[in-house]
Amino acid sequence: MTTNVPGPPRPLSALGREIVAIYPYVPIALRVRTGIAMLSYAGRIFFGITADARTVPETAALAKAIEQDILALREAAR
Repeated sequence: MTTNVPGPPRPLSALGREIVAIYPYVPIALRVRTGIAMLSYAGRIFFGITADARTVPETAALAKAIEQDILALREAAR
């Protein structure tokens, strides 16, 4: 499962403290074994990856690949 959620464009605060990051979470259930969520917040993009360790043992490699692809897209956009 993959989802993207537009978040607040401006920084928020809670109890007088600025919220600096919001990481989305996609629960896994039934036959869904990997969830990737993307959330925009205050001009930045945050990713959350949820995976079943038994069926997706290389979650760190998936996260690294996403990071590298985002950087490549950023360079291509320049």
